[in-house]
Formats: sequence, structure tokens, C-alpha cells
Amino acid sequence: MRLIQYFSDGTITFNWDHLPDKVRTNLELRDKLFNELQQKIPVDKVIDSRVIFEANQYVINRIRNELKI
Repeated sequence: MRLIQYFSDGTITFNWDHLPDKVRTNLELRDKLFNELQQKIPVDKVIDSRVIFEANQYVINRIRNELKI
């Protein structure tokens, strides 16, 4: 599953709603990770599949670390 998806129109989505309940209901963590992603992927950055892959890896690792999964 991809938490972060990139579409050809330039839209990036953060699919938090697809996660298990114990993660999805943690809105503080969601907001924290979303802010971190905004800093990691600035508006003027060229987006390619590698950037999206790294963003997905980053978020998954951060969730694991925060929740000790």
C-alpha cells in the first residue's frame, strides 16, 4: 500500500484513512507526519518516483518508531 501517491496532475495525496484504526485515529501523529512531509518535499522540488518511494519509506518508518510497531 502507498501512503503517499503522486498523480500526473501534480497532486500528492496522503492516504492516512487506509491505515489500521490504532494508527488512523492518532490525529496528532498524522498532523506531525504531514508537516514533516511538507518540509521534506518543498513546493518547488521535482517529484519523481524516487521521491515518492522515499516519502513512503519515511512515513512508514516514522509510524513504526512513534508507535513501536
